[in-house]
Amino acid sequence: MSVVKSANTPCNTKAGLKGTIEYIFAEKKTKQELCFVTGDYMELEVTPNKILRNFMETKELFGKTDKRQCKQFIISWHEDSPITHEEALEICKEWAEKAFPDFTCAIAIHTDRKHVHGHVLVNSVSYVDGTKYHMDPWELTKVKEMCDEMNMERGFSVTEKGKHFDGTEIEPGTIRSYDKKTFVALGNPNRESAIAYIAAAILDVKNTATSKEAFIQELELEYGITTSWEDGRKYITFTDTDSGIKIRNNKLGNTVTLDFTKGALLHEFERNKELQNERANEKAKHDEGRGVLEERIREITGKYATTDTDHRTAAEKNSTVGGNSGNCTFREWPVERLAGKVADNEQRTNRLVEWSKRAIRKLGTYLNRFRNSGSERKLTMSELEWEARQVAERLEERRIFYIHNEYDLKTFLLPIIARRPDFKEDVDKMYRQQLTLLDDIRYELNNTDPIILILAQSMRPKLRAEHEAKTFQSILMHEECRGDGLTPEESKREFLATCKESDEVLKDVETAIDKLCVSRGYEKPEPYPVMRRGRHC
Repeated sequence: MSVVKSANTPCNTKAGLKGTIEYIFAEKKTKQELCFVTGDYMELEVTPNKILRNFMETKELFGKTDKRQCKQFIISWHEDSPITHEEALEICKEWAEKAFPDFTCAIAIHTDRKHVHGHVLVNSVSYVDGTKYHMDPWELTKVKEMCDEMNMERGFSVTEKGKHFDGTEIEPGTIRSYDKKTFVALGNPNRESAIAYIAAAILDVKNTATSKEAFIQELELEYGITTSWEDGRKYITFTDTDSGIKIRNNKLGNTVTLDFTKGALLHEFERNKELQNERANEKAKHDEGRGVLEERIREITGKYATTDTDHRTAAEKNSTVGGNSGNCTFREWPVERLAGKVADNEQRTNRLVEWSKRAIRKLGTYLNRFRNSGSERKLTMSELEWEARQVAERLEERRIFYIHNEYDLKTFLLPIIARRPDFKEDVDKMYRQQLTLLDDIRYELNNTDPIILILAQSMRPKLRAEHEAKTFQSILMHEECRGDGLTPEESKREFLATCKESDEVLKDVETAIDKLCVSRGYEKPEPYPVMRRGRHC
């Protein structure tokens, strides 16, 4: 059984790339015969220095030496799997060549663990056309399925959702993790107890709540867990206010092997509401019958309510209703019932007072958190400028990538697609990249503190000239490589026109996303939840 994992550790510098390569190809972890490099690698021996030089030569050739340097994948097999290290290398080689045909991939099978696993390091720049590495979530799912097919062809088992390695079902409540970050975090007693606390609280509240609002309120007041549940978002986020630990419902459900999806919770609320209505109907019938009986008692009590004459029979005088024999009358019964109601009201009052005390304590905690967050952070001007510059850099990078894509579409791909149908896939790839860039811009605009965003927008003109100059130099290099490209003057004219047209599109990102999805038949990406940096507790 194999698992393909995408390493999320960032590698944005040459030093970081060097360290990653040296770790993967360390002599204590692998052997020379278990190493291989695909693509344009022409060396006879696989060494970290030669791999680093090959990667950097490709980046320097296309002028893309900054930002992301590589992408790492790890393919692991269960320690009980009968696969050998040589078979693992063959699978990794075939997988890398099919999944990343235009990128150089460095592969090493490690032998320092009980389970067989291989590292596949993908250069961030294609040696064929200089495009940067990018993979959408659906593409990651596709390459994982490709690895499963290769394992099945060789007679090895593949992972099945909800089952152990031996094919048995995973029992509800079993704690597990699907990524290294969660696995390491679960080893922290504070983290593990917080996750267990959130799961136990949800299990308790969902059995009584009759609506989403009641569920959120009870979790907050009784357990100190805040809930971010938006109809437009797929997942729910739970936050333990004491520890500050956050976890989504899908990851929590996978970790404790329970169903915490929106649909399951809403179904539970409807079931609780039906049970509550059934109990209410039964209580109404009981109260109606009791009301008839009490009315009859009141009539009898009124009959004997005079103080001057005792109308009781001998049996009534010796009745034990309401007290000891011979010491009470029917008229005393309502008094006893009134005393019982007074006692019930006193208990309810005590519970209300306790609830109020807890609510006041919670409110005090939230006010203190609010004073230390958001616009009350009292950041220095240098800190504000630093955050604003980071936002401005990200916005300008996405803008210039969008312009570069649009320029390539106008001047190269679209004019020749009629006589070269094989370029349709490249065109679609360009448009998908544009959709990703627009979605990233939308996320940046919606999730940035307004004060920081205003400051960032004022910084963008200073950064724009530098980004446009670098991009234009890169375009001129591409024109020379194509041979029959535009002249420098024509390229400059088209580039400036593209910049102007793109800026008109980027004035309204939401409309641009809608138009692109409609024109290309794509599904519109769901917006990310608005959680402004530095403003959430």
